Amino acid sequence: MSSKIQGKALTIGINAYENPEARLRSCETDATAMHQLLSEHADGTANFDAHLRTNLTCHQLRESIQQLLKPERAAHHAVLYFSGHGFVNASSGFLVGKDYSKDDMGVSMDWLIQQVEASDIPQITLIFDCCYAASFGEISSEGRPLASLPENVTLLAAVRSDDVAQEGPQHGKFTEILIQGLNGAAKDSLGRVTAASLYSLADTVLTPWQQRPVFKSYVTGMQPLRHCEPTITKELLETLSGYDFFKNRNKKKQLQAKDVCTDTSQARSVERFARLMAFYQAGLIRAHEAHTIYEAALLEDTCELTEYGRFFLELLDKNRL
Repeated sequence: MSSKIQGKALTIGINAYENPEARLRSCETDATAMHQLLSEHADGTANFDAHLRTNLTCHQLRESIQQLLKPERAAHHAVLYFSGHGFVNASSGFLVGKDYSKDDMGVSMDWLIQQVEASDIPQITLIFDCCYAASFGEISSEGRPLASLPENVTLLAAVRSDDVAQEGPQHGKFTEILIQGLNGAAKDSLGRVTAASLYSLADTVLTPWQQRPVFKSYVTGMQPLRHCEPTITKELLETLSGYDFFKNRNKKKQLQAKDVCTDTSQARSVERFARLMAFYQAGLIRAHEAHTIYEAALLEDTCELTEYGRFFLELLDKNRL
């Protein structure tokens, strides 16, 4: 993993709404947890240059978002996370500031689209854990449906534009899933967590009886939000690519009982067996007749590359890892 800063992230949580009846419990802890996860990869190296803001007024909310998306301070990737109240009326949806009023609810989705379109940041990810969260990109200030998101934008929303989000004792239901995902539950084999994989996790966890997450994206390439410990490393693939067993990738390879070696006096044989086990445990090779590699070797049966293994070796060949 690289120590290079990937971009900017702004995480916002609002509990202390001035209206006592509107106060929330878990939004500040939501934003704090997301700030920590976006600031560093799982191995502790730097990720986003993340700023945490809590209990913002409507004016401060707009000002903070403008600073994040400022054209003259464009980063490679910008992430905006919001946990708090959402509101929707006939003309727009809103991220609600703590001092909201009838005349100013906070950040309208229409205004936010204007800020996004004016930004030179190549990729922008919006993550909203609030009621009516998916209203971004759905209706204009005139109440007309919008055909699509602005280019290079991804939205990950806790609920549809006509539904309410659930709050738990420590985290919002949606953010609790995001935290699990960013900690590794949504990683791919190379350890990458993206907005798409987070959505897939939330879609799996939340039942039809619960709030339904929404994913919208208009990008030609999706940058990871965080790196976790990979299941498959480039080093392992390079070892597999150079391994004499698999020079012909479409041919089954004969195993022998002597491949199962744990005798420390035979270092090369032990290393060979350890490599075979590493390939097998990563899902890159399989044995015949649903045996494990260990069983197949004792039976002097065959093994072969999986489709998964061939796929990753092709990525390696094309320098796409």
